[in-house]
Amino acid sequence: MSIGIKRGLISLVLLLLALSIGSGVLAAEKITLVMWGKYDEVMAKIVPLFEQKFPHVDLKMEYVSSEVSKFLTAYTAGLAPDLVFIATRDAAQYIEAGMVVPVDFAALSAGNKRAFFDRYLPGLEGAISYKGQLYNLPAEITSGGMLYNQDILNQAGIRQIPTTWQELTTIGAKISNYDASGKPTRVGIAINTPAQWVVRYWITMIRQAGSDWITPDGKANFSSPGSRAAITAYREMFASGAAYRGQNQGAFLQHRAAFLPTGSYRVFGIPEDLMLGATSYPQFQGGVPYNFCYGWGIYVTSQCKYPELAWQVAEFFTSLQVAPFYMAQGLVIPFKGSWILEEMRKQPALTPFLYGLEHASLDISHPKNLEIENAVKKAETDILTNVKPVATALLELDETLNAVLNDKRPPAGLPVPGRTN
Repeated sequence: MSIGIKRGLISLVLLLLALSIGSGVLAAEKITLVMWGKYDEVMAKIVPLFEQKFPHVDLKMEYVSSEVSKFLTAYTAGLAPDLVFIATRDAAQYIEAGMVVPVDFAALSAGNKRAFFDRYLPGLEGAISYKGQLYNLPAEITSGGMLYNQDILNQAGIRQIPTTWQELTTIGAKISNYDASGKPTRVGIAINTPAQWVVRYWITMIRQAGSDWITPDGKANFSSPGSRAAITAYREMFASGAAYRGQNQGAFLQHRAAFLPTGSYRVFGIPEDLMLGATSYPQFQGGVPYNFCYGWGIYVTSQCKYPELAWQVAEFFTSLQVAPFYMAQGLVIPFKGSWILEEMRKQPALTPFLYGLEHASLDISHPKNLEIENAVKKAETDILTNVKPVATALLELDETLNAVLNDKRPPAGLPVPGRTN
């Protein structure tokens, strides 16, 4: 072999070596992703594990308050994070505006939609999907169930736990006590009163009664026969004395209420001296099984430059490996298998809540959820203070909501769907 050929081969080897080293340097460069986080105590335990598994990702974790307004401001300026924790009750407005993207199942280790949902307890797909499509990986799921104080039931001689709202009202009225001024010293049923909780109670009961708050063609439906029957049953809890306005979960925690229809989060942090029992969420007598669901999830924004990688990051932050960190804070990711069975063994009160997912869907999914919640709360106040009969209040509620639903403009400040920013 001539000297010239040898020199040429050496030069080629050196060139390939240089290219190899150069490509290695490029491969070592990290991709930066920004996540707006939540649950800082949980994240503090997950991030070190993430950094070991994803050494090629420089994850900028930021914790923000007022997520709704800040996400809108950042997105409008073209500075949205790549991933963001969003409550399901707020997500519809961002979904409709195109600010977040559907889950890319192919990017996940499960590989497809069926394999993904096979990881979870039955019913989760229906419980967290929006219009049949999934937009987040669940970081916390809350579903309905009912807690009860066994001490109070024993004192009242109640041997059977009610399964319907009507039975609950009858038993609750027997348990309630009122002083000479008409103030309760003990109530049968503690009812949560914030607007979002009134909506959960109402919509759950309406769907159990075989109706819904909105028709398939998008019109308000609170005045339908099924809806009226459900809300009349809701009112009867208060009219009978079984429930009393203002006596909510605080009354239950203070041993002044026998029953609390609530969400699974309430199982955690119950005082040790409270003799607690749990059962499935009450059903509407003669109706169909139904439960509510809501929670928080990780969404990938439409401004993310690396969506496939972002979904892989979201998958790790909501994986079975890190689920115990969430559970330690009372946050449930409902994976099925031995892990969740062990958690239910440690927290038996969780069991009926988790099984309730089988008949669950998001409590309310609409871009104008806040306007809807406020209108429902006003109608409830009118009904419970006897300002208006149930039928009248619900007719007026439908009129109010139809004006909201017919206004096709997005909520104030949100981008017009289909318009890029």
